[in-house]
Amino acid sequence: MEAQKYKKFIPETSKTPEQVKAQAERARYITCFKCLGKGHYARNCPNQRAMILRPDGGYESQDEVEASQAMSDDDVVDYPETGELLVTRRALSALFEPETIQRENIFHSRCTIQSKVCSLIIDGGSCTNVASKYLVDKLGLEKTKHPRPYRLKWLNDETVIRIAEQVIVPFAIGKYDDEVKCDVVPMQAGHLLLGRPWQFDKETLHNGRTNFYSFNHNGRKHNLAPLTPQEVHEMQQAS
Repeated sequence: MEAQKYKKFIPETSKTPEQVKAQAERARYITCFKCLGKGHYARNCPNQRAMILRPDGGYESQDEVEASQAMSDDDVVDYPETGELLVTRRALSALFEPETIQRENIFHSRCTIQSKVCSLIIDGGSCTNVASKYLVDKLGLEKTKHPRPYRLKWLNDETVIRIAEQVIVPFAIGKYDDEVKCDVVPMQAGHLLLGRPWQFDKETLHNGRTNFYSFNHNGRKHNLAPLTPQEVHEMQQAS
């Protein structure tokens, strides 16, 4: 009788190899909705980093989200303009790898200038803002003499280019509406290039991973979104 009472407290025997194999097989199809890992549920997740599903179907880690500036309800994301591009001479473009996303791309976008859709580049490596001569002549923008003319040696096919004119270009990207003083240059890479002067004046912040530019303008926070590499490639092919 005593032996029978003791038997009630004997722990269950370990699972058979077949049961362990079946459990492991089921775990292969379990997805953690916190870290997107396999083999465990979110409540048992050993990974402290959460993964967030973006509207485009991609993912980003919570660390990346927290590292970037949090957007308030007053913040605006200004996406590239759409429409038929003001044509310039076609430029050669390198093929891109889709998985690199923005890693190897400078900021490309589209803006509107006098109701025309134009290409726009942001490049902190440029010591001046630049408007292409084609754009200025095509839209009839009023030019003024440059207060300090200079010579340029790195654009297009010319050995030396004398820069002697400036122009004020009104442009818009989404809800961001502004104007910028530019040097007039026979540039073929795009219509409008915002360089260090624009970045300095706007006190811009650049997110190196998303390639967004953030700044305040007229009391509102703006976040300029870049074109994707695919869109840049298609725009260059169409121009």
